[in-house]
Amino acid sequence: MESNVTSKLSTYLDNLLRPTIEDILKQSVVDQDFDFIQCLHDHQCSSKLKPTTLLVRIKIQNFFSLFHHQSVVDRIGYLLAKHRQNQPINHISIVTIERLLELYLKYTLFIFEDYIYTFNHGMPNETRFSTLLSNLCLYYWKTKKFQDNQQFQNEFLLQYNDELFFTWNQ
Repeated sequence: MESNVTSKLSTYLDNLLRPTIEDILKQSVVDQDFDFIQCLHDHQCSSKLKPTTLLVRIKIQNFFSLFHHQSVVDRIGYLLAKHRQNQPINHISIVTIERLLELYLKYTLFIFEDYIYTFNHGMPNETRFSTLLSNLCLYYWKTKKFQDNQQFQNEFLLQYNDELFFTWNQ
Protein backbone atom coordinates (compact mmCIF):
# COMPACT_ATOMS: atom_id res chain seq x y z
CA MET A 1 0.00 0.00 0.00
CA GLU A 2 1.11 3.52 -0.65
CA SER A 3 2.68 5.45 2.20
CA ASN A 4 1.14 8.86 1.51
CA VAL A 5 -1.20 10.52 3.97
CA THR A 6 -4.43 10.00 2.02
CA SER A 7 -3.64 6.30 1.56
CA LYS A 8 -3.13 5.96 5.29
CA LEU A 9 -6.35 7.89 5.92
CA SER A 10 -8.16 5.63 3.45
CA THR A 11 -6.89 2.53 5.27
CA TYR A 12 -7.83 3.98 8.66
CA LEU A 13 -11.36 4.90 7.53
CA ASP A 14 -11.81 1.54 5.83
CA ASN A 15 -10.77 -0.34 8.99
CA LEU A 16 -13.01 1.89 11.10
CA LEU A 17 -16.13 1.79 8.93
CA ARG A 18 -16.05 -1.55 7.09
CA PRO A 19 -17.45 -3.73 9.91
CA THR A 20 -20.35 -1.33 10.54
CA ILE A 21 -21.19 -0.65 6.90
CA GLU A 22 -20.89 -4.29 5.84
CA ASP A 23 -23.21 -5.25 8.69
CA ILE A 24 -25.76 -2.66 7.51
CA LEU A 25 -25.47 -3.72 3.86
CA LYS A 26 -25.15 -7.49 4.33
CA GLN A 27 -28.71 -8.27 3.25
CA SER A 28 -28.46 -6.28 0.02
CA VAL A 29 -24.92 -6.69 -1.34
CA VAL A 30 -23.49 -9.74 -3.11
CA ASP A 31 -19.84 -10.55 -3.83
CA GLN A 32 -20.21 -11.63 -7.45
CA ASP A 33 -22.76 -11.78 -10.24
CA PHE A 34 -23.67 -15.41 -9.68
CA ASP A 35 -24.65 -14.74 -6.06
CA PHE A 36 -27.82 -13.01 -7.25
CA ILE A 37 -29.14 -16.26 -8.72
CA GLN A 38 -27.99 -18.17 -5.64
CA CYS A 39 -29.79 -15.68 -3.37
CA LEU A 40 -32.95 -16.03 -5.44
CA HIS A 41 -32.81 -19.76 -4.83
CA ASP A 42 -31.83 -19.57 -1.15
CA HIS A 43 -34.41 -16.97 -0.15
CA GLN A 44 -37.28 -18.96 -1.60
CA CYS A 45 -38.38 -16.13 -3.86
CA SER A 46 -40.27 -18.55 -6.04
CA SER A 47 -43.56 -17.07 -4.87
CA LYS A 48 -42.50 -13.77 -6.46
CA LEU A 49 -41.36 -15.36 -9.69
CA LYS A 50 -43.93 -15.61 -12.43
CA PRO A 51 -43.65 -16.62 -16.08
CA THR A 52 -43.49 -12.90 -16.94
CA THR A 53 -40.87 -11.99 -14.30
CA LEU A 54 -37.79 -10.35 -15.71
CA LEU A 55 -34.34 -10.69 -14.15
CA VAL A 56 -32.73 -7.30 -14.59
CA ARG A 57 -29.07 -6.30 -14.35
CA ILE A 58 -28.10 -2.64 -14.51
CA LYS A 59 -24.40 -1.77 -14.85
CA ILE A 60 -23.65 1.87 -14.05
CA GLN A 61 -20.92 3.25 -16.30
CA ASN A 62 -18.31 5.57 -14.75
CA PHE A 63 -19.85 4.84 -11.38
CA PHE A 64 -16.94 6.12 -9.29
CA SER A 65 -17.06 9.52 -11.00
CA LEU A 66 -20.79 10.14 -10.50
CA PHE A 67 -20.86 11.43 -6.95
CA HIS A 68 -20.11 14.89 -5.62
CA HIS A 69 -17.85 14.73 -2.59
CA GLN A 70 -20.47 16.32 -0.35
CA SER A 71 -23.08 13.75 -1.40
CA VAL A 72 -20.73 10.92 -0.37
CA VAL A 73 -20.17 12.60 3.01
CA ASP A 74 -23.91 13.21 3.44
CA ARG A 75 -24.74 9.62 2.57
CA ILE A 76 -22.33 8.14 5.07
CA GLY A 77 -23.60 10.55 7.72
CA TYR A 78 -27.20 9.61 6.93
CA LEU A 79 -26.51 5.88 6.99
CA LEU A 80 -24.56 5.99 10.26
CA ALA A 81 -27.09 8.28 11.94
CA LYS A 82 -29.97 6.07 10.84
CA HIS A 83 -28.45 2.70 11.71
CA ARG A 84 -26.22 3.64 14.65
CA GLN A 85 -28.47 6.30 16.19
CA ASN A 86 -25.55 8.77 16.08
CA GLN A 87 -23.43 6.52 18.31
CA PRO A 88 -19.65 6.83 17.79
CA ILE A 89 -17.67 4.04 16.17
CA ASN A 90 -14.62 3.11 18.25
CA HIS A 91 -15.02 6.43 20.11
CA ILE A 92 -14.97 8.42 16.85
CA SER A 93 -18.06 10.59 16.36
CA ILE A 94 -19.99 10.59 13.11
CA VAL A 95 -19.12 14.27 12.64
CA THR A 96 -15.41 13.45 12.94
CA ILE A 97 -15.82 10.58 10.48
CA GLU A 98 -17.50 12.97 8.03
CA ARG A 99 -14.62 15.48 8.40
CA LEU A 100 -12.01 12.76 7.82
CA LEU A 101 -13.92 11.58 4.76
CA GLU A 102 -13.98 15.15 3.43
CA LEU A 103 -10.19 15.35 3.84
CA TYR A 104 -9.72 12.04 2.05
CA LEU A 105 -11.93 13.01 -0.88
CA LYS A 106 -10.55 16.54 -1.19
CA TYR A 107 -6.86 15.70 -0.97
CA THR A 108 -6.57 12.42 -2.85
CA LEU A 109 -4.24 13.12 -5.77
CA PHE A 110 -3.37 11.24 -8.93
CA ILE A 111 -0.84 11.67 -11.72
CA PHE A 112 -1.80 11.59 -15.38
CA GLU A 113 0.71 12.35 -18.14
CA ASP A 114 3.14 13.93 -15.66
CA TYR A 115 0.55 16.30 -14.18
CA ILE A 116 -0.89 16.10 -10.67
CA TYR A 117 -4.69 16.23 -10.33
CA THR A 118 -7.28 16.05 -7.58
CA PHE A 119 -10.72 14.53 -7.73
CA ASN A 120 -13.17 17.44 -7.85
CA HIS A 121 -15.96 14.98 -8.47
CA GLY A 122 -16.04 11.28 -7.73
CA MET A 123 -13.37 9.17 -6.10
CA PRO A 124 -10.57 6.77 -7.00
CA ASN A 125 -11.79 3.35 -8.05
CA GLU A 126 -8.72 1.35 -7.17
CA THR A 127 -8.89 1.32 -3.38
CA ARG A 128 -10.65 -0.99 -1.00
CA PHE A 129 -12.16 2.00 0.80
CA SER A 130 -13.58 3.45 -2.42
CA THR A 131 -15.35 0.15 -3.07
CA LEU A 132 -16.91 0.39 0.38
CA LEU A 133 -17.98 3.99 -0.31
CA SER A 134 -19.43 3.04 -3.68
CA ASN A 135 -21.46 0.25 -2.07
CA LEU A 136 -22.75 2.78 0.42
CA CYS A 137 -23.67 5.30 -2.30
CA LEU A 138 -25.43 2.67 -4.38
CA TYR A 139 -27.29 1.39 -1.31
CA TYR A 140 -28.53 4.91 -0.56
CA TRP A 141 -29.58 5.48 -4.17
CA LYS A 142 -31.19 2.03 -4.39
CA THR A 143 -33.15 2.65 -1.19
CA LYS A 144 -34.44 6.01 -2.37
CA LYS A 145 -35.25 5.02 -5.95
CA PHE A 146 -36.36 1.41 -5.58
CA GLN A 147 -37.22 0.34 -2.06
CA ASP A 148 -39.19 3.50 -1.29
CA ASN A 149 -41.04 3.12 -4.61
CA GLN A 150 -44.36 1.28 -4.28
CA GLN A 151 -43.88 -0.38 -7.67
CA PHE A 152 -40.79 -2.25 -6.41
CA GLN A 153 -42.04 -3.25 -2.94
CA ASN A 154 -42.43 -6.92 -3.88
CA GLU A 155 -39.27 -7.26 -5.94
CA PHE A 156 -36.00 -8.96 -5.05
CA LEU A 157 -33.13 -6.46 -5.21
CA LEU A 158 -29.37 -6.83 -4.65
CA GLN A 159 -26.27 -4.84 -5.53
CA TYR A 160 -22.74 -5.75 -6.56
CA ASN A 161 -20.13 -2.97 -6.90
CA ASP A 162 -21.50 -0.78 -9.71
CA GLU A 163 -24.38 -3.09 -10.63
CA LEU A 164 -27.95 -3.65 -9.51
CA PHE A 165 -29.77 -6.97 -9.88
CA PHE A 166 -33.49 -7.23 -9.38
CA THR A 167 -36.65 -9.01 -10.36
CA TRP A 168 -39.33 -7.08 -12.19
CA ASN A 169 -42.87 -8.34 -12.35
CA GLN A 170 -44.76 -6.47 -15.00
